[in-house]
Amino acid sequence: MAIGVCAKDKLFRGYIDLEIQLREFDRARILYQKFLEFGPENCTTWLKFAELECLLGDLERARAIYELAVNQPRLDMPEILWKTYIDFEIEHGETERARELYHRLLDRTQHVKVMVNKSQLPLPLPTACFFLSHSSFIKHLFLFSAGLDEFGSI
Repeated sequence: MAIGVCAKDKLFRGYIDLEIQLREFDRARILYQKFLEFGPENCTTWLKFAELECLLGDLERARAIYELAVNQPRLDMPEILWKTYIDFEIEHGETERARELYHRLLDRTQHVKVMVNKSQLPLPLPTACFFLSHSSFIKHLFLFSAGLDEFGSI
């Protein structure tokens, strides 16, 4: 009742902590949703909600929360939110998703630090198709430069 009458950050956090201590995670989720309806620009709340889902082992739900968060029109600390989301993907072995997040972030900002961090991601490993197509290309390039066609004649 108190949240409906006087919604304050401290009150939400207190109720959420209580529900988590009581192992009432579904009720904690509902409180997080209400908290975010009250203040969707609050990055700390988005991060704590995603962290809860990670602790509960629901990575897809955590990812969905991060997605909702980064798509908010106004955030109080967007750089921390984006960094945490990217770190989440890297930590779970999703470097391609992290690379895509960097691309999306670079569409919003041209900050040098974002570019540097993106460049430090490991490159994707080439696939067998990559090697087959490139070895064929190199073979044809070699034959062409030697003045020979595929059958060895000039």
